[in-house]
Amino acid sequence: MIQVLGLRANPAPIKTISHHESIKDIQFGTRFRGIQRYWQFEFEIEYGIPPLEDILDDFDLVPVIDSLDETVKLEPAIFSSKDSKNKNVIILPDNDQPGPE
Repeated sequence: MIQVLGLRANPAPIKTISHHESIKDIQFGTRFRGIQRYWQFEFEIEYGIPPLEDILDDFDLVPVIDSLDETVKLEPAIFSSKDSKNKNVIILPDNDQPGPE
């Protein structure tokens, strides 16, 4: 996560939270249902916050190591930020932060 974000910004990790619960109300792809393990990362970017669409482009199709602690089989083992079926990366901006100028 940090390496991909680092393509456009200098992220400073604030916290990582591991969840193991229903993903019903989360915007993951339609292939993912029920109770799953997922991680929530919070970062601070001091300046130059890139457009969200650019960050999503950077994440899409990046290979990842699977068969760790995840509860789903990633086929293929990639970050997917755009595909409605396989989306496994969701990026939500902090609405308290100013957007790009």
